[in-house]
Amino acid sequence: MVGLGAHQGVVYDVAVVGAGPAGRGLAAAIKDRGRDVILVDPAPHDPWPATYGMWLDEVPSWVGERVGIESVALMSRIWDQVTVWGRRRHDLKRPYARVDNSALHSALADVPALAARVHGLTSLGTTVLVDTSRGDLEARLVVDATGVAGLSAKPRQPRVQAAYGVDVASGAVSGDWDAGACVLMDWRPGHQSSGDATFLYVLDDSETVLVEETSLARAPALPVDELRERLTNRLGFDPSSGATRIEHVAIVMDLDLPRPGLTLPYGAAASFVHPATGYSVTASLCRAPGVAAAIDRAMDALVTSESSSPSRFLSRSRSNSSPAHDLTASLWPAVWSRSARRVRALHRIGLEALDRFDSHDIAEFFDAFFDLDTNDWAAYLSIDSSPREVSSAMRKVFSRVPARLKRTLVTAGPQALWRGVGPFESNGTWRNPIRSWRTG
Repeated sequence: MVGLGAHQGVVYDVAVVGAGPAGRGLAAAIKDRGRDVILVDPAPHDPWPATYGMWLDEVPSWVGERVGIESVALMSRIWDQVTVWGRRRHDLKRPYARVDNSALHSALADVPALAARVHGLTSLGTTVLVDTSRGDLEARLVVDATGVAGLSAKPRQPRVQAAYGVDVASGAVSGDWDAGACVLMDWRPGHQSSGDATFLYVLDDSETVLVEETSLARAPALPVDELRERLTNRLGFDPSSGATRIEHVAIVMDLDLPRPGLTLPYGAAASFVHPATGYSVTASLCRAPGVAAAIDRAMDALVTSESSSPSRFLSRSRSNSSPAHDLTASLWPAVWSRSARRVRALHRIGLEALDRFDSHDIAEFFDAFFDLDTNDWAAYLSIDSSPREVSSAMRKVFSRVPARLKRTLVTAGPQALWRGVGPFESNGTWRNPIRSWRTG
């Protein structure tokens, strides 16, 4: 922990605001490049309460390697088979894992941290002054890893994936799943009190079972009380009385991409959340080494430019565009490449279509989706696949669904494409990070 005053008079290469998995992951990757980096968060060492799951073949190996352990050691449980229920049962042979939050946190814990809130940012030309609740600090680059909270007001009401879940002792609840099972989605009806479709998510590690009722993206979010009622109806009793932990989830799914300003957005703050699944931790950890390498190169170039032509930087600091702004803009392609932005546009089509399906249609859609070869549906579930892979998966699903679903998929395309592609071409639709904001 960085003490009060330890940061004063020091110019850090990078200040990462936000100590969740995305912020800690990027900060650790930057530190591994030999850069002076500091984490800023109101409670940087607090445990992460959320449940994080990821496909085992996507677990980033570099995190375990930096502390000399196998990446699988960062997982609390691995399931060799995953079950999905649409109108039919699908047994997926792709291993899935629940993250051991404590192990992941420990593997990324060696970055200096300042326990403070950020009140505002000021450009000093080649650096940024960060006004915190424990004094000012200065950095050449500030990364915003605070999630949605760190960004400006939304241009439209976002759709939110909501969930209500409980951890209980295995055997305390029973359902139509095998002991020790992982059920990624169970769309079977019979418990719903309104037209909005929800599904059951189950992670049973033979000691504790997480049972969670989840809605797809919706605006406004489905209320927690509604989700709790649906889970109770599905199970036949309210499991919260015997719960060791209760989880409330609200994931903003479909924000436009932000635009780098004084800060470089990263993780959920950079809209890494998959528009159809709500997952972001895997992408945040997997992209960290590449973004850290780009930052390292940019820092070298910045130091060279400053030493060769200091007067140029002094004059630019008095204009609308400063070297600090130019630095974040130059790094944006490392965070969101052109290829990745095209993939996001395709994913937005999928989100738009799912939003128009009723519960019966959704079940049929996922039957067609998980009837695909594993490589096809796995490509769609990642924001780091190629546009060709994602579009191929979409075409194959389209060919398999009934005619009435095809009509919905076709009509969902144009609006979703504009939402996904338009922000890349028009400054007017960007979400800009605000100049003065608070974290936490």
